[in-house]
Amino acid sequence: MPDASPLILATLLIVAVLIVSAVAKLREPAASASAFQMLELPKILTRLRGPRLLPLGELVLAAGLLLAPPPLRLVCAVVAAVLMLAYTAVIARALRFPYPVTCGCFGTLGMGLVTVRTLWRNLLLVAVALLAIVDAVRHDRSLTAQLADVGATGLGWLAMTVVTAAVAWLILDRGPAPRHTPAQPHTPAPAHRHANTPPPSTESGDYIREAVPYGVLETPDGRLANVREMAKSQARLLIFLSLHCHACITLREELPEFAEANPEIGVHPIYHSAVETDQIPGGMDWLLDPRGGLQQSFGVYGSPCAVLLGTDGLLAGGPVSGSSDVRNFLEDIGAELAAAREAHILPQA
Repeated sequence: MPDASPLILATLLIVAVLIVSAVAKLREPAASASAFQMLELPKILTRLRGPRLLPLGELVLAAGLLLAPPPLRLVCAVVAAVLMLAYTAVIARALRFPYPVTCGCFGTLGMGLVTVRTLWRNLLLVAVALLAIVDAVRHDRSLTAQLADVGATGLGWLAMTVVTAAVAWLILDRGPAPRHTPAQPHTPAPAHRHANTPPPSTESGDYIREAVPYGVLETPDGRLANVREMAKSQARLLIFLSLHCHACITLREELPEFAEANPEIGVHPIYHSAVETDQIPGGMDWLLDPRGGLQQSFGVYGSPCAVLLGTDGLLAGGPVSGSSDVRNFLEDIGAELAAAREAHILPQA
């Protein structure tokens, strides 16, 4: 019977990845469902409750890798490798889409723009899963039995490996970009008021009103629209949506009412691919950001997300991302505009 080898770490890593992935998905089922749609997975998977069943399957698979005796342990290792290969294939396919997409492989914990780095991460997980298969072939015991024979020295090495990985993650992870993160992210600065209205400072004073980045959007008929020029005539609320995101579809239906109640600002749904006119409620002026360049210039990814452009060439609020944050953002904008009307700073709507 072979002694415990470093390959035990491969199996433990796959177990940890599966558990983290499953817990993150279970905590935010809506994010997983949206990821299925944004990654354009077959609709039958959603109808078969794939977004809800996948994390449960990951937990069962993790338990099998940890507890199952041979040959069931080997079966679990092979299934885990196939799952990692499937995740990698989905990411490789998404990289070929003509518009940016977000990945929810780890629920909202890993929700981010799909890039080549995402593909390399998944390829590395495939390699680790293959090593876990080798570990299962070499041993005729469960993983827990192997761990019991490791001894104090071996467990110490395992603990230090975990600490090393944690330190590396803390060093390499840059965290959220601070450039667009106000202390009160849902409270828009008053720049959406008319240009001749003096903008009072925010209570915390921490929101930095940066210049509207240079960017060009496309109109449905193919004309180009410079966002800086758009905002000169009227404050503009840009809401980046996805055609395949359930949260985006729900939010989209609420926009006409918001736009009607707040005529002082122009409300524009932004998509990465062409939209049928009948998909946009209330005849709203939707625009295209084909490669997601404008959205990325604001430092936010995924959908929905929103940003308010002031008439003075500066950001007036946001950007914010996520369904609940965008809704809170809209509520705050509406409340501030209503207060301005009551104070006769703005004409009554």
